[in-house]
Parts: sequence; structure tokens; C-alpha cells
Amino acid sequence: MNKINNNFEKHRQIAMLFTEYAAAFSAITIDNSKVATYITKVNEMNDLLLEVVVPLNIIIKQRSVLNAQLREELYPALGRVINMTKALNDVTMKNTFLYFSKELQQKPNHQKLNNIAVGILDYLIQHEAEALAAGFTVERIEKLQQLSVETQGSRQGANVSSSLRRVARNRIRLNTSHLNKMLRYEIDWMMADYKDSEPVLHERYRMLRQRRKGSKSNTIMQTDL
Repeated sequence: MNKINNNFEKHRQIAMLFTEYAAAFSAITIDNSKVATYITKVNEMNDLLLEVVVPLNIIIKQRSVLNAQLREELYPALGRVINMTKALNDVTMKNTFLYFSKELQQKPNHQKLNNIAVGILDYLIQHEAEALAAGFTVERIEKLQQLSVETQGSRQGANVSSSLRRVARNRIRLNTSHLNKMLRYEIDWMMADYKDSEPVLHERYRMLRQRRKGSKSNTIMQTDL
């Protein structure tokens, strides 16, 4: 995405330049139309990039919060359920939950966290009376269930978002290619006519076109979009 953002930043600055000099293009209908089309395409690109970046950031933040809450709930729950397995002389499940305990200490991802929660919940359902004696109240079990459901829902939301991002990124690539071609095959030729009538506009455009991607200076580089 960095490469796409760097490329788009150049287009964005060119669009801003064209907006600033809108009056210079207004006298010639075909030039005005080309510039307007280009600016519209740049705005569409901006919206597409927001579709890709903003939802992902939101999902990551939500998932981080849910993961932290689930980890916090799982630490004491594992201790109690291990005690349950000892009281029930259930060696197999004791070893399973001890393994889960080691996994939890290694800061597992959201899927592993959810697997641990589901494992605990399944065991509690199978041993309701023992669970109550071990300190698993109805409220505590419901809280664990809710966190597990929300964590799994967050994972599914991330998968959906990932699919949408792939579609948006393909659209971004196509739009980027279209913008590059517009500059190279239409607007570059058009701007050559403004060298004498609008020398400042022409020079600023030329420097933007030749500036290396990602460069913060206005040094002229022989690099095209």
C-alpha cells in the first residue's frame, strides 16, 4: 500500500494545483473538461483508499481490545478449570488445559484465544455442578461466552474486510493506471501549451511530474509516473 499511497500523493498534489489554477483552464472547454475529469478521478481514488485503510484500522483496534479482555478472563478461568480436572481425576483434560495455559503465556492470536475459551466452555457444560463448586457462576460463564462470540465475530469481520480490501485494491490499481495514462497521453501535451501563458503553473506542474515518488523535496528527477 505504501507504493500506491506514494503514487497517489503525486496525483493529489497535481489535482490541488489544477484546482488552484481553475480560472486558467476555464477559457478552453476541452482543457477545462480534462482537468475536471482528472480531479474527479483523484477524488474517487481518495475515497477508495479510505475504504481500504479506515475499516482495517477500526477492526484492528476492536480486535486488540477484545483479545485483551478475553486473555484477562482466561487466566483465572484456566486456573479454576485445571483444579476441576484434578478434583475429577481427569488427567487427559488436565494436560489439555495445562497446554492451554502455556499457550496463553505466549500471547496467542485471537483464533487460539477463542479455541481456549471454547475448550473451557465445552468442559464447563459437561460438568455443570462441578463448575459451580469451582467458582464458575452463571454470570462468569456468560461473560466468557460473550467474549468468545465477539472475538470470533471480530475474526469473521476481519475476513470479510480482507475480501473487500482485495476488491478495492484492484479498483485502486485500475484507477491508478487510468490516472497515469491521462497524465502521460493527454494532460502532459495539454500543459505544454501553458508554458508561455501560465509559466508558474507550467513549471510547478513540470516539477510535480518529474519529482521522484516519495520525495519531500522539489528536486527535478527524470522519473515519470
